[in-house]
Parts: sequence; structure tokens; C-alpha cells
Amino acid sequence: MPPRKKKTAEPQDMKKVLWAAADKLRGSLDAAGYKHFVLGLVFLKYVSAAMAEKRTQLEAELREEGGWSEEDILATLEERREYTGSGIFYVPPTARWESVLERAKGTVEGDSVGETIDAAMRAIEKFNPALNRTLPKIYNSGQVDEERLAGLVKLLDRLVFQEQLGEDGRRKGARDLMGEVYEYFLAEFALKEGRKGGEYFTPRAW
Repeated sequence: MPPRKKKTAEPQDMKKVLWAAADKLRGSLDAAGYKHFVLGLVFLKYVSAAMAEKRTQLEAELREEGGWSEEDILATLEERREYTGSGIFYVPPTARWESVLERAKGTVEGDSVGETIDAAMRAIEKFNPALNRTLPKIYNSGQVDEERLAGLVKLLDRLVFQEQLGEDGRRKGARDLMGEVYEYFLAEFALKEGRKGGEYFTPRAW
């Protein structure tokens, strides 16, 4: 049996997922509130995907170079400078999207989903000083119940930030795809709320 192809999503599909995520929070929060809940999680998904993309590239280079033990390869793949030196945020293991998703699915025990997400945001800021005090730590605030928050995480897992082939035939990495869906989401808020897009815009560091 031939290997199964990895499922991908077109940018348009990702935009629909983002708006569906906002719909999931309507009734619990106003637009300004659920914007931060959704975009914070989108950012977490993005930085995890961008790091994974770089990690795969780095591992391939190390193995092609040869002379590295498995222990040294694993240690190098967790070296923060390998990522920050390339303009990519380093995400510690417990803060990666996969860890948050497993908690949302209930496949691992521990802190609540909200506590897990807030801890992930704090950990990312700790390892990336440029993000200090910029990420939302609002998921354990009680504004959104645990069941709905877990559902939001599982919905956003449908976002695909891995490298894709664009309509122009050029390959797009996680950063390009993040820019497309983020700007679309902001534009949708501006349209729905009757405001200018700039009112919802946050620094490009995201």
C-alpha cells in the first residue's frame, strides 16, 4: 500500500477555520476579547510550526554532514540559538502546540487547559526576550469555560502552517502563511465591527 499523503489545507481554508474559531467564542466575549483568545492560540500554533520546519531542516543538514551521534543531534535540535539565530522563536517542549493539544484532548493529565496555555505563553516569553510581556495570559481567567476552550484548541489544530505551494507556484513557509491568515482575520474583524483594520493590528513580531 502506498504511503498516505499528509493532509494539507489551502490558505482560504485556514481563513475559514479562523473565523469559525471566532464564532465559537461569540456569546462568551465581545469581539475585542475573542480576538485576543483566537490570535494568541494562532500565534502559538504558528511558532510551533515554524520551529518544527526549521528543526526538520536542521536535522537533515546534521545527518547529511555526518559524524554526529544521535545524542549530539538531539541536543543540537534543542539548542535555542539554532533557531533564534535564524529569526525563529524557540519554543520549549512543554509549550509546543502538540503539548497543548494533548491536554485539550484529555489524553494527558495535569493543569487545566487554560493553565496549560498560559504557562506555554510565559515559557515562550522566557526563552524569547523580544516577546516579553506581549503574549496573552488570559486563558485561565474564567472568561471562557474549559470545554469551549478545549474545543477551540482542537478546532485551530486544523490550521496548517507547514510549507505549501502557492497559486503562483512558489513555496510558502510558515511565516508567509501566518501573514496571510492573520491579515485576513484582522480584515474580517474590521468589516464585521465597522472599524479600520489598524484598530485590530498588533506588532509584526507576531
